[in-house]
Amino acid sequence: MLSIHLLIQNLMYDVSQLALPWDKVDREFLNKPRKWDAGNIKRFMLWMGPDFVNF
Repeated sequence: MLSIHLLIQNLMYDVSQLALPWDKVDREFLNKPRKWDAGNIKRFMLWMGPDFVNF
């Protein structure tokens, strides 16, 4: 891969990450701390993980 490709990909990724600091979170999620639900993350990884091989 040419170095210009890497620079362009890096720039595209950096621009896409600019939206994260302005993400709006609902007040109800900010009022009370919540525990992480590892079961949901595990199910997501088991379901989506093998499909990432296609991409």
